[in-house]
Amino acid sequence: MRLLLAILITVGLLATSDLLSILFYFDLLWILVVSTSLWAAIDSTRIGLQRYKLIISCRPVLLFSICSLFWIFVFPWYLWARFKIKADEVDFKEENLEEAGKMKPFFRRFSKNAARVAEYALLLTVVAILAIWSFFTVESWRAPRIWTNYKQQLEAKGETLDWNDEIPPLVPDSQNFFEAPMMSEWFVRPIGGINIGNNLQFLTAYTNITPRLQIASITIGPQSNTSNGDIILNFDDFESHRQAMQLLQNTAGKGMFDAIGSCILTAQPFATIQVKPLKIFLLASKTPDISSLKAFFTGFPSGGAITFTPAGSNSFYASAQFASANDYLKWSDQFDGDFNLMRDALQRPYARINGNYDSPIIMPIPNFISLRCVSQTLAEQAKCHLLLGQPDKALQELTLLNNLRRTLEFAPSNKPMSLVTAMINVAILGVYVDTINDGFQLNAWEKPQLETLKSQLQQINLAPFLKNAFHEDEVYALRLSQQMFRQYDIQRDLNLTLRQKNGLVYSRNILPAIYYLNIMNVAKLDEPISDCIDSHQDIVWPQKVAALEQDHDNFFKVHFWQFDKLLALIAVPDFSRALQKFAHHQNEVNEAEIVCALEQYRLLHSSYPKALDALVPQYIHQLPNDVIDGQTMKYRLISDDQFVLYSIGWDKMNDGSRYMPSLNFGDWTWLGH
Repeated sequence: MRLLLAILITVGLLATSDLLSILFYFDLLWILVVSTSLWAAIDSTRIGLQRYKLIISCRPVLLFSICSLFWIFVFPWYLWARFKIKADEVDFKEENLEEAGKMKPFFRRFSKNAARVAEYALLLTVVAILAIWSFFTVESWRAPRIWTNYKQQLEAKGETLDWNDEIPPLVPDSQNFFEAPMMSEWFVRPIGGINIGNNLQFLTAYTNITPRLQIASITIGPQSNTSNGDIILNFDDFESHRQAMQLLQNTAGKGMFDAIGSCILTAQPFATIQVKPLKIFLLASKTPDISSLKAFFTGFPSGGAITFTPAGSNSFYASAQFASANDYLKWSDQFDGDFNLMRDALQRPYARINGNYDSPIIMPIPNFISLRCVSQTLAEQAKCHLLLGQPDKALQELTLLNNLRRTLEFAPSNKPMSLVTAMINVAILGVYVDTINDGFQLNAWEKPQLETLKSQLQQINLAPFLKNAFHEDEVYALRLSQQMFRQYDIQRDLNLTLRQKNGLVYSRNILPAIYYLNIMNVAKLDEPISDCIDSHQDIVWPQKVAALEQDHDNFFKVHFWQFDKLLALIAVPDFSRALQKFAHHQNEVNEAEIVCALEQYRLLHSSYPKALDALVPQYIHQLPNDVIDGQTMKYRLISDDQFVLYSIGWDKMNDGSRYMPSLNFGDWTWLGH
């Protein structure tokens, strides 16, 4: 009967604690455990618990420690023992002085001291656990309130961190690109995989390319020696960089690098491809590494159509594979029906992937592999048409490429939903602009294509989309953390039922503290990233990026071990690289728009203008600015038929169009001729 009463008292205390926790939105369990354990320790001294023959008889410090750790078992056990002592149903211990006297003094002291050490070690463990628990309890009470205030400040600025606000609105299927025939099969990632959809898997199956052929021998040194090479180039000169690319591309006749940098496309029929290797002397203060050579000769720092093999301490052999433009077009004709389906689907004004947006993990996303393969194939076809003197057909392929890219902007919401989507958009934009540039290097574009290209380029401004993407990535991380901890922000809704309120109270205080501290750090780290972009002036601020990157490095360096930084380590993106890539490709777009106007001017006046102001307003309504500083692009006329157009680059240093094999240094230059 006494044991049942002890259990009932314990259960009653638990029920009362749970009810009060629900009413006050605060877990009181740990307070119950500590207070009752402390009461038991004090009460055991008052009733002389150590004098009785009970297993639970022990010193007060030890009782407090054990009861705190195993409260659900020890506390009712103590109540039962207390009831028995009060009823005089327990015998006193018999002191066996004879046996104690036989024990040597050393062992008596050792046994006593060992018991004391173990007792206090256990007490220190309990105190440490309680200190940690108290810290999390305070944080679980404090952090939600700080988080609520932070969200209110954002809302006052017109920003929101509500996941539902980021979900694209529903659009009619008849006006939705992704609901057109085959579009979702091709361009929506299948559940459980990212395979290329249906027929698109054959886009990369072209194999009619030559074996690797030697195209040049390159000697590098600080001083030129005309007897060592037929062609002298300067590693630090952008004009030499462009000349080197053209020389290597034209070793088998008129050619250009393909869209993925795997081979050189040439206008020659496949059976007639022949290469006369070049001898090149490259002026450089020190021998560059392989990646720098690739960047100089191909524009592809991490890959490229050309393989460089060391031939000595300061010399290399360059080799490449070739493909015939005409043969590639004949092979790719099999995809015309698929591309026409895409053109028809793109007549629909909206792009929304229908599906379940409840969780970032299961929400539908584009099939990036399919988009990449289609974009590269269209760029490849456009390059082939340019080589064969068919700029009108090249423009058709580029228009389809650009329109497919725009589906990643998800009209009418214009929210990319993730930073990955925005960066795929930027990457495809790079392929699009590089192909336009190839047409300029071949002098292939004519007046009708120039006007259309200029119109397309004028409409490209990815700054607002990237700014949205950083914000959405923040919301994405917060939503994911909510689902990881299976808890959403607690709202003090008085209309909730008792059962609903019970669902909002944790059984532990640690989880809410971890949740709120983590999302606070993610928000504080992510929020300033979008401030590095001025979407009104279309400017990226490299100095802000560098300062923020240093802040992040310091943050993780000092606090990398702390639990409240775990989500930030995973969720905060590599924003510096993303912003730099965006700035470079957007700057290429702005340069290409100006070059279209320059070419229109040249076609009418037989020479380029002395200054960019001569283009306004007849050839271009407004000159696009440098993305880095918001100023007018730098322009220098070299001759009547040659110019240099450049941005000051990521380092914000005007180097006079000096070439560097890295986006971090040097100017971002466009050489026109």
